[in-house]
Amino acid sequence: MVVAKEIFKARDLRTKDLRDEAVDVFYGCTLCQSFAPTNVCVVLRIEFLSVVQSTGSTAVQQAKVDPEGPQFAIPKG
Repeated sequence: MVVAKEIFKARDLRTKDLRDEAVDVFYGCTLCQSFAPTNVCVVLRIEFLSVVQSTGSTAVQQAKVDPEGPQFAIPKG
């Protein structure tokens, strides 16, 4: 439990000041559509989708490998 709290604390510090202006690519995710058919998430960083992904880097890689899949890059603008 202590290890998890330290990881979450480090993540919170890293993302505390993250704003739309600081990124060039957003990410979309439609994994929840199996039980929420009209749901689409758009986030600054895919690691915020902690419920559906074990790690953010895994989801970003999936978006690069299969851009037409449930996780996908959305260029800013």
